[in-house]
Amino acid sequence: MVNVLLTLISIILAVTFVNSQSAMVTLKMDGQDVNVHGIVETVPFEGIAYTYHKYLGIPFAQPPLGDLRFRRPEPIQRMESPFYATNFGMTCIQFAPGLNFSQSEDCLYLNVYVPGRPADSSSGHAVGVWVHGGGFSAGSAREYDGMFMSVYGNVIIVTINYRLGIFGSLSTGDDDAPGNIAFWDQHLAFKWVKDNIGQFGGDKDRVTIFGESAGAMSVTIQGLAPLNRGLFQRVIAQSGSATMPTGLLLDSNPMEYTLRIGEAMGCDISTTTTLMDCLRSEYYEDIVKTFLENGLQDSSFHYVLDELITHELSTMSSKMDYTSRDEVEFYRSLDVMNGFNSHEGVFILNFIYPEGSDSFSLNATEMRSTTNLVFNYMFMQHAGESVLEMILHEYKDWNNPGNQEMRLQFIKLLGDFMFGAPAVETSLMHALSKSSARNYMYYFSANPPFGVIKTPEWVPGANHADELLFMFGIETSMPDRDPSTTWEIQLSRKMVTYWTNFMKSGNPNTPDQVSPAWPEYNIDSQTYLELEEDTTDKSVGQFLLAKESSFWNHVYPTITKAIDKKEHVVDCVSSAMNVVSTIWWSLLFTWFIILL
Repeated sequence: MVNVLLTLISIILAVTFVNSQSAMVTLKMDGQDVNVHGIVETVPFEGIAYTYHKYLGIPFAQPPLGDLRFRRPEPIQRMESPFYATNFGMTCIQFAPGLNFSQSEDCLYLNVYVPGRPADSSSGHAVGVWVHGGGFSAGSAREYDGMFMSVYGNVIIVTINYRLGIFGSLSTGDDDAPGNIAFWDQHLAFKWVKDNIGQFGGDKDRVTIFGESAGAMSVTIQGLAPLNRGLFQRVIAQSGSATMPTGLLLDSNPMEYTLRIGEAMGCDISTTTTLMDCLRSEYYEDIVKTFLENGLQDSSFHYVLDELITHELSTMSSKMDYTSRDEVEFYRSLDVMNGFNSHEGVFILNFIYPEGSDSFSLNATEMRSTTNLVFNYMFMQHAGESVLEMILHEYKDWNNPGNQEMRLQFIKLLGDFMFGAPAVETSLMHALSKSSARNYMYYFSANPPFGVIKTPEWVPGANHADELLFMFGIETSMPDRDPSTTWEIQLSRKMVTYWTNFMKSGNPNTPDQVSPAWPEYNIDSQTYLELEEDTTDKSVGQFLLAKESSFWNHVYPTITKAIDKKEHVVDCVSSAMNVVSTIWWSLLFTWFIILL
C-alpha cells in the first residue's frame, strides 16, 4: 500500500513538474542569452507515463573547418537565438563501412535528455556523459538513445560526438597539428557540461563520464588526465581501458605518418606549415579516399604526449603504486565502475573470419597458426615459437586434454588478452588507493537471443557490446524482441538502476532500491557482481580472472621481454661472430698469399 501511494505521489509530482515547465533553456553565450528549444515527449513504462525533454544537436565547439581542421577544438562563441535543438547534428567523418547517417566535419554536437520529474537532490539531477565506441574510426552520439536511462533512472544523459580517424589524431608534433584531437574534443564537451548543465536542471558536481569499447578507453584516459579535475567525479568503463594491448598506440614520431599522407595527397612537405596548409585546403572526401586507397589505415589509433595525456598509457599500471604521480592521485580520487563481457573474443573473431563465424571450428594445429597470425599482425605483439607454446599451454582445455575443438578456448584467449585482463588491471590500479573513492567491478555473462554484433549460436555468453542493449533499456533498444521472455526486462531495469544510482551517489546500491547488493572491489577480496540472466545474491563472486590477468599482465610481458632480449643478444653475438669470421678468413687468405 505504501509503495502504491508513493507511486501515485510520484506521478502527481511528475505531472505538476511537466505542466509548469516548457522544453526551453536559456544559455549564456558571449554575454548574450540564447533560448534553446527542445522536444517534450511522454513514454509509458509499467503503466506510468514518463515525460522527458530532449535537446538534440547542440554545438559545443566551433565547426572544425578550414584552418580549424586538425587543430584542437575552439569553444563555441555564438548561437542564434532562438536555437531549435530538435534534430541531431551531423555525424563525424567515418572510416568504417555501413554508415547510415550523413557525415560532415562540422560534427561537434551533443544531445541532452532530461527527465520530467524532480531530481533526487536539491542540487539538481545527476548527469551521465556518454562517450561512444567504434574503434576511434566510427560511431556517433545519435546511435545511443539516452531516453530510457534518463526517465527510468531519473538522471540527465548527455551524448557527445568527437572527431574520428585521422581527423581525430593526425599530428605533426608541433602547433601546426598538435594531435590528440579526439580527446581534446571530449575534454571540451566535458567543460561545456560543467558550464551549462545547471540550466537543464543538472548538478555540475555530480557528473559521471561513461563509455564502451573505444569510449571506455577514452573515459579511462580522461580519468588519468589531471587537466579534467573538477569536470567530473565518476567514471564507468565498459569493455575498454587505457592499458589495452591494441587500438591505442603512442606515436613517438607522428611526423613520419603525416608525411606519408601528405605525399599521397601531392602536398608540399618541405615544412610542417606548407604540409598542413595543403591538407587543410583539400576536400575531406579526397583525404579519406587517398587515406584508404593508399593503405594508410592502421588498426590502431595514435596519440601523442601533451598537457592532456602526460604519460605513456601502456606503462601507467606499473606506476600506480607511486601515489606521488598527479595522474594516479586524480584517477584514485574518482569513483570508478569497470567491467567486461564473458565472450568478447568473438568480436575479434569477426575480423579474422569476415565471411562468417557460424561454422567456425579450430583444432590444436589450427589454433597455433591462427594465434600466431592474430598476435603478429592484428595485435602487433611478438609471438615466436616459445611465446606461442606458452600461450597455447595456458589455454589448452586441461579438463579434456584430448578435445580437438578449440574454438571456445580461442575466443577466451582473445577476450582475456584484449578485454578481460586489462579490465582487471584497471580495477586493481584503483583498488591500491587509500582514498575514500569507491570502486566496483562487473562481469556481464547473460546470453541474449539478440546482440549488437552478429554472434554464432555456439557461443554461450555475451559478445562485445551486448550489455548496451540492457543498459540503455531493452524496451527501446529491442522493441521487436520476443515479448514472452521477461528476464531481459528484469535485468535491463536492474542494470539501469545500478548505473544511475552510481551516477547519483557513487554507489550502485543507493539511493534507489536494487537487489542483490553490489559489494565494493578491493585488493583483498576482489569482489565483483556477475550480471546474468538471473542475477541474485549468488551472482557475487571473487577474484575475477585472477589467474588469466596475472598471466597476461605479468607473466606474458616478462617472458616476451626476456626472449626479445635473448634474441637481441644472439643477433649481436651472431654479428660479432660474422665479423670475427671475416677477419679470420682475411688473415688466412693474406697468410696464404705470403706463402706463395
